[in-house]
Order: sequence, then C-alpha cells, then structure tokens
Amino acid sequence: MSLSEYLDKRRSKWPEISKYVRESNHRDMLLEALASMFVRDGLPEDLDGRKRIEEWLLIHGAVAYVKPGKGRYGSDGKPSGKYKRSEYRVGWCNFGGDPYPDGIGNIAIVNGYDGYVEQFDDWRHNDNIVVAFNNKTFTPDLNIIYTAEFLTEYDVSLRNQIIYSRLFPIPTADDDKTAATLQEMLDDMHTGRIKVITSKNVFKQLCPEQASGANNGIEVVQLSDPKASDHIQYLDHGKDDILRWFWRQYGMDIQASSKMAQQTVDEVRAGSEQSMIIPHERYHCRQEEAAELKRVFGWVVTIEFTEPWQNASAKCEREEAAGDGTNEQMGDPAGDDRLGTAPDGSGGIQDGPDGDDSGNGTDD
Repeated sequence: MSLSEYLDKRRSKWPEISKYVRESNHRDMLLEALASMFVRDGLPEDLDGRKRIEEWLLIHGAVAYVKPGKGRYGSDGKPSGKYKRSEYRVGWCNFGGDPYPDGIGNIAIVNGYDGYVEQFDDWRHNDNIVVAFNNKTFTPDLNIIYTAEFLTEYDVSLRNQIIYSRLFPIPTADDDKTAATLQEMLDDMHTGRIKVITSKNVFKQLCPEQASGANNGIEVVQLSDPKASDHIQYLDHGKDDILRWFWRQYGMDIQASSKMAQQTVDEVRAGSEQSMIIPHERYHCRQEEAAELKRVFGWVVTIEFTEPWQNASAKCEREEAAGDGTNEQMGDPAGDDRLGTAPDGSGGIQDGPDGDDSGNGTDD
C-alpha cells in the first residue's frame, strides 16, 4: 500500500478516530484530576504499582495490597522486561467465588500492570492480602465515562457548528477553462495577488452588465450559514454546565451562574455540604484502607485530602460553623436572606413606590 493510499484510508476513518481521541482525552483528563484527590504517605518505597492506586480505584473500584505467593506473570512465569520482583505489590482487584454477606465474592483475583495475576481465597481472612475499595458501594467511578462521553458530543457539535458557520461560497462554472481560471483566482485571493482576467467567459460571468449577451453572473452554492455562529455560545455554555455539574459532585462547588446572585446564604451553604458528600465518603474508605494495612502488614500509612480538597472541606466546615440558625445575608449581616447589597447599603431589596418590598420603584 502506497503512502497516499494509506493516508486516504486513514482520512476516511478520521471522524471515528477523532471522536475516539477526544473521548479518551476527556476521560484521561477527568481521571487525572480525580486521582489527585488523596495523597498516601508511609507506603514502602519499593511497593510495585504504588503510583497507580487511586487510578485503579477509580477505574476498577478495588485494589489489593498483597504479599505475592505463586502468582503468575505470563506464559514463561517471569516478569516482563527487567522487572525486579519486590516483597509486596499492589494491583487492581476482581472477585469471584461464593459471596460474603455484603455480596462481594470470597475469591480475590489481583492483577498487576506487568502481567502479574494471583488468586487469594477467603481474602477477608488471609494475612497476605488487604483489599481497599473506592467507595461504600464497591464500584468504580462511572461518572468519568459518562461525563467524558457527554463532553465529546459537545466537542463534535461545536466543531460541526464552527465549520457550518464558515463563509464558504462554492462558485460554479460553465466549462473546464472557466473552472480552472476561477480556481486560480481563488488561490490568488488567499495571498492577495491581483489577477488579470484573460478569459472572456470568466469576464462575462463576473461582469454580465458590461458584456454583450451576458448571463446572470457566477452562481455559487452556499453549504454554510455564517449567521449560525450565534449558536456556538450556547453549546459552549452547555459544555461548561456539564463540567460544573461533574465537579460539584466532588466538592468543587463552582458557582458561576447569573442565578447565583438570587441564592440565599442557606442555599449556598447547602450546596457546599452536598458537594462534599462523595469526597468525605471516599475519605472514610481510605481511612479503613489505612487501618487494614496497619492491622495486617503493620504499615503506618496516612491517607489525606490533597490541598484543593482540603480547602473545599475547610470551606464547608466554616460555612457549617457559621450557620447558627439565622438566615443572615452573605456579606451583610444586618440584611435580609438574599445575596447582595442594595446601592444605599440597606440590603438586597429596596422598597417600591407604595412602600412594598418589590424593589421595582424608584426613590423620589
């Protein structure tokens, strides 16, 4: 196959490839960000797979710290490459066998990135393995896949909208010579070169009013609509809303909406508290992980929020501590229960012309 044939084949598949690349990019970006929620200190420095723990928890829902026994590494029974086997390792975990009372199988199948696979029977009573879960439902983070797919659809729509909004008239010609001349003129237009018309047919089409028996000029096919560019902003805002929804589930309560100016302090406080539910629940799962590592292996491991989530958690705690039962106005303790302050400093709502509080009147 020649290079041109290969490129033509790839171009025919490019829309599918491009969409896959976009979705993979969004998925990796969200995964990378969420995998930075926690930091672990105290793990053995030579623990195989220690840098992939959060990633595996998010993707597979469970990881296992193990003291390898007769685990296999492949058809030759050896690790791939120049891999040096350490005393302990960690990998993602699947389950089988008979279920425990909580529904999790009593056989843990541990997998490593280098081909390591080992089975541990009755893992809850096995001193060679500690299983850690991503959350209380023992599930991976499906929001990453769901959100990445949604963002990709927005990307495709944005790309198509941008292309469809281009000024892209396609001229028509009566014969090959006219077509060649028009194409040359279009090419020269991009470089700003001035063109001398040498074809009477082209002259007749360009200037029918100056030519005897002229036609109606060069007809063009309009496949695009430049006015449609007005709709791009709505797609862009929709994409921002998806990202805002995603991050709100994980404690990053992004309040970037004009409606936020009409929220009460209690509503803002409730939003912050709700957005920290999932991070705190996962935090408790990580504390159980640390406790099990100490019980089984004797490791003293600390697992804490990283700085962005520490700040979000502290903000939530401050707002909770400030909630003393009153519905005070944010930034104006003496005001009413709406955010913002009126121009005269009296509060967020001014009296109307009849003494009501509609705020629709003007002062005399």
